[in-house]
Amino acid sequence: MLVLSLANSSNYDRLTQEFNKAKIEYLKAVVNGDEQEEIKNLNTIIKTGKELKVDTSKYEVSLKSLYAKQSNTQAVIQNPKPKTTQTTQSQQSSSKDTIKNIEVLNNDIIIRLNQKATVSDLSFFQEKGKVHKDIFEVKGNFKDALSTVVQIEGIERIIINQQTPQRLRITIINNQDPKSIYMLSGNNIIIRTNPAKIPKTTLKKEEKVGQRTSFLRAKTIVIDPGHGGKDPGAIFGKNQEKTAVLAVGKHLKEYLLSRGYSVYMTRDSDKFLELKERTSFANSKNADIFISIHANAVDIKNASNAKGVETYFLSPARSERAKRLAAIENKQDMKDLDDSSQNALLTILNRSKITSSNKLAIDVQKYMLHEIRKQYKDTVDGGVREGPFYVLVGAQMPSILIEMGYMTHNLEGKRIFDSNYQKKIAFGIANGIDSYFLNNP
Repeated sequence: MLVLSLANSSNYDRLTQEFNKAKIEYLKAVVNGDEQEEIKNLNTIIKTGKELKVDTSKYEVSLKSLYAKQSNTQAVIQNPKPKTTQTTQSQQSSSKDTIKNIEVLNNDIIIRLNQKATVSDLSFFQEKGKVHKDIFEVKGNFKDALSTVVQIEGIERIIINQQTPQRLRITIINNQDPKSIYMLSGNNIIIRTNPAKIPKTTLKKEEKVGQRTSFLRAKTIVIDPGHGGKDPGAIFGKNQEKTAVLAVGKHLKEYLLSRGYSVYMTRDSDKFLELKERTSFANSKNADIFISIHANAVDIKNASNAKGVETYFLSPARSERAKRLAAIENKQDMKDLDDSSQNALLTILNRSKITSSNKLAIDVQKYMLHEIRKQYKDTVDGGVREGPFYVLVGAQMPSILIEMGYMTHNLEGKRIFDSNYQKKIAFGIANGIDSYFLNNP
């Protein structure tokens, strides 16, 4: 009986691990728009879920919907409808990029495409003179774009016109720099202008989701610059991790405040905090998300190869790299627990927020890289990873840990302490946060 019980227990653990992994991979596939991966992981979720006697009905509905969508697509390809109108060659070639709609909500211009929006769908440049112009060009055509003029508070003029059958231009004209930013959210491109001019006194947490930008600006964010005080973090030469991460945290706070968020920092000076104090602070502020900022380091023999920007969310470590990094970041706490005890604790505490933290990590990583690579094109994508970081354990909200590069790398180590790089990291994080809330209101 004992042998049978152990075998059943082992099989249950294996199925549970397979079930949870498939859910994470399914989420990533949804975010990346990879339908084949969605189908593959949905099948795994349903199969293992049934063996675990878990309700998988919602996954079965999603799978059925995906199969139906693929079936309809095949039917259209095999049995195209007869043409009822003539279509020009330029319209045919740009049909997949057609813009469905453009609307203005509060201070945002929302361009709705008929497929997932990507960075390649948009280009941006500025013209500066007596007046400032921020010019966005969107791939595709919009049937109603006949030199349209729209109004946004605080901006002198916005003109939308179709430059060519395959390129729509949006020109934002103002006496001062419009300070435009953009975000990608599903099939939408969101252009936000001059966010600093929106008065925070008008924002209310009870505003409806329909007023999308007001909803965004009601969110509370806690920024946690790692280490501090007697804990310098990684040290390389005369540089200390605690100094660089505090600078990034302060820039991030400025960017988020200018967009109307409520923002708090666990430390805004060279102060030591226990790991549990940091998340307790976030919980006391009823934060919507918690962002912990760090810089990476390795031993000298590996310094020339280890580089890149990484974002972690809380979970038992899946790789030796994550375990190594976690050992460095966690040395102040949890030192008395063995590996199995640590993993058990992480599984219990993290179960409710693993999905939302993973989504947040994906958005922040994507927008950080996009912003940094505008100037530092050689920046390596270290990816979104799972890791057992105890600074995230007590947080009662989606939470991530950012490693903004390797102090021990010859080039990256210098950048981390450069103000321009620090600002780009912070700006990218802010855009990722915007994207997360737009996708997960």
